[in-house]
Amino acid sequence: MKKILGLFLCVSMFAAVSFAAEPNTLTDKEKAEGFILLFDGNELSTDLWAGDIKGYPVSDGIVKCSKGGNVSTKEMFENFIFRFEFKLPPGGNNGIGFRLPTPTAGGASAGFECQILDHDDKMYSTGSFKNGLAPYQYHASIYFIIPAQKRDALKPVGEWNTMELTNIGSKVKVLTNDVVVLEANLDDYKDKPKEELLGKHRPGGLDRKDGHIGFQGHSDPVWFRTIRIKKLPAE
Repeated sequence: MKKILGLFLCVSMFAAVSFAAEPNTLTDKEKAEGFILLFDGNELSTDLWAGDIKGYPVSDGIVKCSKGGNVSTKEMFENFIFRFEFKLPPGGNNGIGFRLPTPTAGGASAGFECQILDHDDKMYSTGSFKNGLAPYQYHASIYFIIPAQKRDALKPVGEWNTMELTNIGSKVKVLTNDVVVLEANLDDYKDKPKEELLGKHRPGGLDRKDGHIGFQGHSDPVWFRTIRIKKLPAE
């Protein structure tokens, strides 16, 4: 029995490795499901992207945020799954902007920004952060309004992480390394005055149903690869 179980595990592991996609490619399953590859490993194509493309140079199949600008899809999306891999430096900071009215818009104000942050770095407990991060600033939180429910899904600094943001109607879900770290209904916040929101600020995404999607630079060298998206039907 142990030999059979061991053989089964070996076959399963081989199958998983065999069918795993190389960086900047789609798996067969993703192709069948209708995912679109947004980065082919060579460039952020101007057919697909707009905004500060020069601030996100490509080297060895990796996009690097180097200047801190915003870059987003040229197309606008309403219901979607947005997936990618990212790697953070110590204290690294970026974000997913979505429901953006323009590709260069700031998500925290004009749309939404979902945090990408090495929130465990000591810099976030000293200096201007001596009182610590606000609940809505931790990784995977929706800035100003919704804190992530889990804070321990990030891999150690310097390792590649996976991230997935799903938005269907008013429902939003975020996974980091296949762990659900945030689930929320945006309608729960839509009619609240800004004084009742965590950050005392009302993001413009609460008044929008669609928009551009991309990355919100913060002058940190954050790396990205295997960026893809799938359109979803309305609820």
